[in-house]
Amino acid sequence: QGFGCKRVVQMAQFQPGDTLFFKNAASNIWCPGLAKGQDEDGKLTIHFLCEKGQREATVLPEHIKDFVRKEPIPELKADDLVQVWSVSQSKLVDSSVMQVATENVTVDANGTDRVMKPGSVQVQFQTKDGLGFKWIEPDNIPLYLMKVPAVEQTFAHNDVVSSWYRKECLWKPAVVVEVLKEAKNGQEKGAVKVKYESGTEWVRADLVSTHLKKDGQKPPTGSCTIC
Repeated sequence: QGFGCKRVVQMAQFQPGDTLFFKNAASNIWCPGLAKGQDEDGKLTIHFLCEKGQREATVLPEHIKDFVRKEPIPELKADDLVQVWSVSQSKLVDSSVMQVATENVTVDANGTDRVMKPGSVQVQFQTKDGLGFKWIEPDNIPLYLMKVPAVEQTFAHNDVVSSWYRKECLWKPAVVVEVLKEAKNGQEKGAVKVKYESGTEWVRADLVSTHLKKDGQKPPTGSCTIC
C-alpha cells in the first residue's frame, strides 16, 4: 500500500429484486427473500419470509458475508411440498405445488380474468373452509413461498410415520408396509408404500425425503433452508 492510498474494502453488491437467503438470527434459520436496496456505504435492506410472515431487515456491510447469500430460489415442480404464507390465516401453511406455468395462464381472480406469467406457481392447501388454491407470480415467490427441505432417512416395514396426503393436503398417521429395493409396478427403487386407516398409497421415491417423517419427528412447519 503506497503513501496516501486509501484501502478499498470489497463488499457484496446487491440490486433491488435480487433473490437471496437471509440467516434469521432469532431462529438461526436461512429464509428466502429479496434485496430492497443497498446504500453507498454497503448497508443492505432486505425483505424475507419467516415463520412469522414477511419481515424487513437491515444488514451492515461487515455482516453480509455471514448473514446473506445471493442465489436463486430453488426450482419448483408439481407435487413439491412447500410452505405458503396464508394472508387469511396469518401463518405459513403446508401446501402442494399443483403446477408451474410454462406459458401465460388466464385464471379467475374474484370474477376477473388475470394472466399469470410463465414461472407462476399454483399451490393447494387447507383453509378453514376446506381445500384452497392460490397462484403466486414469479416475483412474489421469495416472499410468499418456501420449499420444504429434504431430510434423508431410511424406512423399514412397520415403521410408524407421518405421511403427507396430497389429496387432502395434510399430514396423516401411517405405517410403512413396503420399501422397494428395485423398480416394480411403475414405481422406482426407494418408493415407500404406506397404510392409512382409509387405505394404502405409494410415496414416490423422489418425494420420500419430504413427504414422510418418522413417528416422533415433527413435520416441517415454519422452517426454511437453502435447498
